[in-house]
Amino acid sequence: MAHDGTRGEGSGRQPEREEAAASRAEDAAARAERDRGETLVMATAARGAAVEAAKRAGRFSREFLATVISVVGTALGVVVALAWNGALTKWFGRVFSSEGSQVVALFVYALVVTLLAVIVIITLGRVARRLDTEAVEFKVQTKREEQK
Repeated sequence: MAHDGTRGEGSGRQPEREEAAASRAEDAAARAERDRGETLVMATAARGAAVEAAKRAGRFSREFLATVISVVGTALGVVVALAWNGALTKWFGRVFSSEGSQVVALFVYALVVTLLAVIVIITLGRVARRLDTEAVEFKVQTKREEQK
């Protein structure tokens, strides 16, 4: 009979155990839902950070190319200036001497270099427009510009 009494207590605890298990399951489901929400928030933030990093990398590449284009354009301008300097120097020297053929050669050289520089600069400008970049200006800001 003692066995029957123990059995009665055991069957009375069964609904309590089932309620406790159901409560634990509900708590676990609530935690899982909360974790899922946090995971979605973190995934969205990570995606945003990745997109921003990609934009910065693209912007750096465009800025780098714009700088290279500006430097190449400036270098070609220097070559043109030196070509004309040589040609004009020889031309003025010719006025006082008879080195006619060398002067003509220097002027032809200056014209060819000028033409090539113009073609390259125009091409680089088109590349810069396709990359949606602006020309780099190398200038020092004044105090008035910094205050704006």
